[in-house]
Amino acid sequence: MKAEIVNVDFINCFSQGEFVVTTISDFFEKERQYNVQPYTPHRLTFFAIVFFTGGKGTHSIDFTDFEYEGASLFFICKGQLHAFEKNSDAQGYVIYFTEDFINKNVKGLSDKIYYKMFNYALNSPQLVITTEDNARKDAISLFEIMYHEYSRPDDICQEEIIRGLLGVLLHFVERIQTKSNVFLTNHQGHALFLKLQKMIDEKIFESRTSHFYCEELNVSYRKLNSVCKEFTGMTVRQFIDQRLVLEIKRLLVHCDFSIKEICYKTGFDEPTNMTKFFKCHTGSSPKEFRLSIDKRVN
Repeated sequence: MKAEIVNVDFINCFSQGEFVVTTISDFFEKERQYNVQPYTPHRLTFFAIVFFTGGKGTHSIDFTDFEYEGASLFFICKGQLHAFEKNSDAQGYVIYFTEDFINKNVKGLSDKIYYKMFNYALNSPQLVITTEDNARKDAISLFEIMYHEYSRPDDICQEEIIRGLLGVLLHFVERIQTKSNVFLTNHQGHALFLKLQKMIDEKIFESRTSHFYCEELNVSYRKLNSVCKEFTGMTVRQFIDQRLVLEIKRLLVHCDFSIKEICYKTGFDEPTNMTKFFKCHTGSSPKEFRLSIDKRVN
């Protein structure tokens, strides 16, 4: 029997504070201290960075299994479902931290997290680190330094140093991303798109109409639609629908609710309406989708 999707709150099993950096092997050794197994899909209420430096396998994020071999970074945003693969050969590091940690006296850094590294709407959660320009060597060195600092017995200025190192890491990633895509770093629509994205996350079950979000943000449809298209290639309505489809998939796969219960939880007035909506966007009915995933797992 499936249970409702587990929201994993920030739990520091390694020390005090709102930030953790540890090796993947140590992380798995302490897995029993968490309220959910890391191998079971769960929703984070904080941010996480997983850096695989060795081994070969997959990491699951929102119904996609991302393959890695060698050096790969994974950015898991709060609210996303993710799960580790049982892999004794995996090597690397795990970093996780609260939103408050990154917002403390770090001007501009929270924007980089939302706008770039952890933005599921704009970027793939996986970033392969190649050997070009010594990028792989530099990335490993950054994590080693951060892990060494975090493991120091004396904690004088430790939080400030770690926050600074995290900032360096994010700038390092930004440089790699900039070389591989055409993200508009200083685009004036950044703030508006972020507000839209956050509001959809909070109110997706309340309304899925473009008009609702235009009113909530006090902006014209033309402007909101233009910004959404520029950042995602989708209209506001398409972006909203994509987000709702993802939430329905999460409930279908990782919860024991009936189709009817999911219908009402996601804001539809009739199961037939949700079924039509879901089939229009995925090509399969909710029941067919649930069965297809169950067969894959089993």
